[in-house]
Amino acid sequence: MWYLNKLNYRKFLDFTSKYDIIGFTETKCDDVDSVQIPGFTLYMKIWRTITIVILGGIILAVKDTVVKHLRIIYTSCKYVLCFRLSKSFVNTDEDKIFGIVCLPPEDSRYVSSDCFLDIESEVISLTNDNKYECFMGDFNSRIGQLHDLFSADEFQSHLHKCD
Repeated sequence: MWYLNKLNYRKFLDFTSKYDIIGFTETKCDDVDSVQIPGFTLYMKIWRTITIVILGGIILAVKDTVVKHLRIIYTSCKYVLCFRLSKSFVNTDEDKIFGIVCLPPEDSRYVSSDCFLDIESEVISLTNDNKYECFMGDFNSRIGQLHDLFSADEFQSHLHKCD
């Protein structure tokens, strides 16, 4: 596969070696690809089950020395790969939850009208039990005239409406 050739570039390997945790989106990998980055354990969420064409996908690369501090959170959301970092590793009073997001582009024939609802449900379910959460990645979002930022109070108000 042409996209796997990037793993052979010295600059790419030098770049990745500087980090403990790396998230990749739109990987275009499927479940038969053998993806390896030296010194890292990889976790993949493949879109093959969503589409016929290899369109997106998420890879979480975790340095082998950090893996013992990380736990994958298995969820039904197809568009997010979630994981938990132990409080001892991140030096906080509670574990931190992360989600790497990858959504099909809005103009793609593979986009689902439920993408954002699925992610919203994921965020709400994780925020109910956790103090620290961070969702990042490729949301392929278009907000038009809507606000793209909101306050913590607005977010809490929204959570209460969902109860």
